[in-house]
Amino acid sequence: NTELKAYFLGLLYADGCNHKDANYISLALEQTDEEILKILCAMIYKENPESQIKTSDRTVDDKGITKYFTINSKHICAMLEKHGCMQAKTFKLVYPDWLQDNLHRHFIRGYFDGDGSIYSDKNKKRYTFKITSTFAFCNGVKNVFKKFVGVNLNTYPHESVFDLMSCGNRQVKSILNWLYDDCN
Repeated sequence: NTELKAYFLGLLYADGCNHKDANYISLALEQTDEEILKILCAMIYKENPESQIKTSDRTVDDKGITKYFTINSKHICAMLEKHGCMQAKTFKLVYPDWLQDNLHRHFIRGYFDGDGSIYSDKNKKRYTFKITSTFAFCNGVKNVFKKFVGVNLNTYPHESVFDLMSCGNRQVKSILNWLYDDCN
């Protein structure tokens, strides 16, 4: 029901793990994104939230240094599942169309920060916006962009998931402006 909660729900949809059977959730990000974890930990832990963030050296498998945290809470696991972020979610995600209209962009921004990208052609003249997820999730995001931004995106199969994409500098700029302007 707030911008930050919607953002972090989106980020957890993308990169979080709900280990409901073991009553904990975890979120690992690149070391450069540690500030995001600090904000989330400060929302949950009142005393010394930064002590909850741990470091993992994954240079052996080319993942570099990551920062992560875990929350041991049966209640939070259950609430995340209730809100669509379930255990083993990779092939089950559905877009949370129950979100209030003012929260869609924050949720999608969180998801995009986890499982999205912007890339350009080799001459850096044309940009493409991309989100990867299930067909149902991509379709939900597609509907939100059509409703709130007036941009049409296309869904393409990619191995066992789907890519939702928009090409063209004006469309990509409209998407990014909607996601990032005037947000925390």
